[in-house]
Amino acid sequence: MKPTNFFQYPTEPEQPETDGNLSFWADQPAEDWRTLLAYGETLRFAAGDQLIAPNQKSDGFYLAAFGRFGMGEIVFEEGEAFGLESFFAKRAYPQAVVALEAGEVVLISRTAFETLFAKDPQLGKAVLLELGRILALKQTI
Repeated sequence: MKPTNFFQYPTEPEQPETDGNLSFWADQPAEDWRTLLAYGETLRFAAGDQLIAPNQKSDGFYLAAFGRFGMGEIVFEEGEAFGLESFFAKRAYPQAVVALEAGEVVLISRTAFETLFAKDPQLGKAVLLELGRILALKQTI
């Protein structure tokens, strides 16, 4: 057996192995989706409508059902979750979030999420882990 030195670290940081998929719950069963969406509020927007004002706090996170939404240079596409920093850290949005085209989002408020979690802890845990995965990917991309 070749001896190893526990204190030898790589000189270059390792790049995470990820496909970079920021889609929310791409492989989740339809029944879980129906349950989650039942706790959400569907909001429709026309191109140019403002979803969130600059420096506004939100107590929920958003799922882009269809359309594209922008916050400065960042674009949120269909299937992506956004507002996670505000949901977890209660931070205000640094810029407005605007509909780049006609679209629809589902807002899952903190109160609705807490109710979901109380009624279905396994599903609540799955949602939290997925939101954490997306936040972790955003930090490494």
